[in-house]
Amino acid sequence: MNIRSTYKVSSPGRIHHNMSHDPVRHDSVDDRRTSFQGDGVCQGYNAASSGRRCVQRSRRRWVIASILISMTAIPCIGCGASGGQALFMLGLFKRPKMEAKFKLCDGPVVILVDDFQEHCYWSEITSVLAEKTTNAIQEHGAAKTIISPIKIRRLRQTTTDYDELGAREVGRLVQAEQLVWLQVVAFDATEDPHEIHAAATLSVTVKVINALEEQDRSKVRLWPSARDGERTDVEIGAAGVAKAKNRAGIVDALCEKMGQKVARHFYDRLMDDFEEE
Repeated sequence: MNIRSTYKVSSPGRIHHNMSHDPVRHDSVDDRRTSFQGDGVCQGYNAASSGRRCVQRSRRRWVIASILISMTAIPCIGCGASGGQALFMLGLFKRPKMEAKFKLCDGPVVILVDDFQEHCYWSEITSVLAEKTTNAIQEHGAAKTIISPIKIRRLRQTTTDYDELGAREVGRLVQAEQLVWLQVVAFDATEDPHEIHAAATLSVTVKVINALEEQDRSKVRLWPSARDGERTDVEIGAAGVAKAKNRAGIVDALCEKMGQKVARHFYDRLMDDFEEE
């Protein structure tokens, strides 16, 4: 814009400022005034356009910064599982999908927890674990129909020779098609931990049994192929035990963690951070 300014002195101490504009442009100078103060701060009457320019500059800076950070981080990450985990955390790659190790049937499924060797000196572990595992399988949709663990509890209380029954027979008595059978193989816990790590631990083996098979014994065990089953371990450190506060809280936290881990065998999911395939 071409602006011509003249000054005329009419009397001592008074100056008149006359401003004339280019005849092609008739808009006021103040209508287009925009001043930039500092880094990315816009002021002026045309706030909308100025704000958009600021946002665009901020976005460009963010993109450039992200690229530079990624280029700097990648050489430091290295190869292998730990390198891949770091890349996932940076959001540079999609998390891989972990497929279910076994898909449960559409028919009724029941959870059975046994402790034949009496590892659990806190006897409530078995009933709480059955409930937590049932809830976890329901939560993730790993089974369409699941039988309440209350039925197993009633059967245990009302059947005199319950301990003599096989897992398949127990499944039939509660009208289940498949049975997820957990056997406790290790347990240790204390309400007053002195060690920093593993203040409470629980280990089980997991098997899936076909409760309806009568002819072919080889078809009774559906998963896994290993004779001893799929071993699954969880632990809670001293901080977790302190947060749980008492025995009931420790049992609840430990069984919740185990129930979720057992359920993972039976549904597709995305890999967690620091998880190996």
